[in-house]
Amino acid sequence: MTIYRRFLCLHVICILLIGLPVTADENSVLNADDHLHRAITAVLGHRVCREGQVGIYVSELSTGRSVFEHNPDLPLKPASNQKILTTIGALGLLSPEYAFSTHVMRDESGTQAIVEGNLYIIGGGDPFLVKEQLWILANQVYTAGIREVKGDIVADGSIFDDNGIPSPDWQRIKMPLWYNAPTGGLAFNFNAVSVVATPGSLPGQPVTIIADPALEYFQVSGEPTTGEKGSKITLILDIKEQDGFCSLVVKGRMPAGCETQSYYRHVSDSARYAGYAFKHYLEQNGVIVRGTVQPGKTPDSAGEVTLYQSDPLFILLQKANKFSNNFMMEQAVKTIAAEVHGKPGTTRQGLDAILGYLQKTGCVSTEGMVMSDGSGLSMNNRISARQFVDIMRYAVNESSFGPEFVTMLPVAGVDGTLRRRLKDHPEKRLVRGKTGLIDNVVCLTGLVDGRGGKGLAFSILINNNRSRHRDSKQIQDQIIEALLDYWKAIGKNGPTESGHPES
Repeated sequence: MTIYRRFLCLHVICILLIGLPVTADENSVLNADDHLHRAITAVLGHRVCREGQVGIYVSELSTGRSVFEHNPDLPLKPASNQKILTTIGALGLLSPEYAFSTHVMRDESGTQAIVEGNLYIIGGGDPFLVKEQLWILANQVYTAGIREVKGDIVADGSIFDDNGIPSPDWQRIKMPLWYNAPTGGLAFNFNAVSVVATPGSLPGQPVTIIADPALEYFQVSGEPTTGEKGSKITLILDIKEQDGFCSLVVKGRMPAGCETQSYYRHVSDSARYAGYAFKHYLEQNGVIVRGTVQPGKTPDSAGEVTLYQSDPLFILLQKANKFSNNFMMEQAVKTIAAEVHGKPGTTRQGLDAILGYLQKTGCVSTEGMVMSDGSGLSMNNRISARQFVDIMRYAVNESSFGPEFVTMLPVAGVDGTLRRRLKDHPEKRLVRGKTGLIDNVVCLTGLVDGRGGKGLAFSILINNNRSRHRDSKQIQDQIIEALLDYWKAIGKNGPTESGHPES
């Protein structure tokens, strides 16, 4: 029983002894607390909760009063809830308006139109340098007057160190999948490529394989064929990076009449990949490149041509949080390192800077907290439900970035990774939260009606659930529904029956 509830109970007893009435507000809080505890305790009787590890903490945003707790200080694996820490660290250490800059420079030999030497593209850690952005940068080179590059495209990612794997634990994932893409100081398209396979119209015909984006960096090989209609898809995609190129080897079969299939893989040589993409878009914009693409560093003698600046950090973090993009979060960690400690930025420096920032704010005790990466893919991360809620309360009430932070969280039943949760609940839009899912782990941390710094902050961390992900999500949703009922019952500027705050 919390100190607050003990106080209320003693207060009620004293009032009864001296014959004074209990106020309606006190009664409503006591009744709501009791109902909430009974509702969540019933949910915790589920097999997933009995056999696994569960940490829950709920508190009022404005006062910090504990509303419910169950193993609140147990350090657990947070999965992608880890992104909350990275987000708050980035907002606090870099600022919401921080922008990533990608520069283009040139050797000074030649004329304005003709570069006798090399053209350099210098990464600034931009986590969202995708097709449209890189095409714009190439177009800016054309409008700067350059029509021909006689040397090479030199891809410079030296703002980060060369270790693209944030945590050794990532090595447990053997496949080069899109969600475990390595970091890069110069990185294009989330360091991922889509391989698109389309069967022929008749059995025996070849399967058409296309790399998207279609760059000369990718060499597609293999002889996949079209099988009988209704047969199984047996395609296997192998990716190898060697000799300056990326080989995509596709084998197996696709049935006739099957829909086009897309396979997503990550690319390890991020600078070279980005360099080939830049060369491709330069040529699309009318700039001839005579040389090839080479990773390297930009000499001090190079002259500025142009630069591309990203959207503000808070917009990029919104994209990253809504759809839980691991790559973007790891880029943010290393950018923090480069800005705080200088180039080249490392993951460990960035994580330590985030922990240091949280300690400096005094919003949370970091005892027992482990940050092994910035995205939550590592199994080595540890944090408790109470620590998450304390951090959430700080972020929401921090005037310099609180409003931006709240908009980054997916809205239940509406968007991002919560778009399929609580879809039929009439007050679903009052719930915002960050999901997290890795093997045997399902987590959810967020807010119930966080408007004006009021409402509730919650964290529901479920570990060792034996991959019962659906059951775990249902348990979380039932707890959130109980919290919505509770918030409405206590009447603290909570929603009315129509779902709008009382005036």
